Amino acid sequence: MKTDYRNHQPSANRSAHRTAQMAFRIAAAFPHATPSVAQLRDHFGMSRATAYRWIAAMKAARGVAA
Repeated sequence: MKTDYRNHQPSANRSAHRTAQMAFRIAAAFPHATPSVAQLRDHFGMSRATAYRWIAAMKAARGVAA
């Protein structure tokens, strides 16, 4: 029987793995400072909105006031 790709749901583990991997990559690239939106966009090619979300997450993780 052929698999139906339209009903396939991505694994939660795979999504969490990718998120953790990206968090480690950003933290390794900017270990001592919170990067700017432009730095994240240039270094990782992410959208402006995604860059703002990562900056907010980094500030929360590091205990920095938003």
